[in-house]
Amino acid sequence: MSQNIRIHSGTTTSRSSEFNEIVRSIDDETLASAMADPMSRTVVLHAVFDEMPRRLIGDRVDGVDSVVCWRIGEPADMWTVVVANSRCTVHQGNPGLEPAVTLELGMVPFLRMITGQMGGMALLVTGNLRIKGNMMTARKMEKWFVRD
Repeated sequence: MSQNIRIHSGTTTSRSSEFNEIVRSIDDETLASAMADPMSRTVVLHAVFDEMPRRLIGDRVDGVDSVVCWRIGEPADMWTVVVANSRCTVHQGNPGLEPAVTLELGMVPFLRMITGQMGGMALLVTGNLRIKGNMMTARKMEKWFVRD
């Protein structure tokens, strides 16, 4: 099933439930085509990562001090998520911090994961997610953030 889809900055940040529904309704081929556009990809990644600090569940990260590097797509867009002192900060690229874990995956699997369609373990088993570093941190991360 092929659909025309246009992703723009108003689609994501303040309306994450709507964004999730849009992503869930699009087949992988169409989603990959939409995300092949550098502007769409940039807008979506900024919206997703900008939302992470607001979605952190503070009591689930008590005592956590971790740096997570995300490498998404090919060529990879890199984002660094720092969780410390029950807070989350996000950096595009790597600000020179050593990650505890690095997650590498394509844009479509990333979107399927963040919208709750696929879990990290399913992506790992199917070869759509590669994990380097602390596997326990990677496993626990899914519970650190609110999902719609």
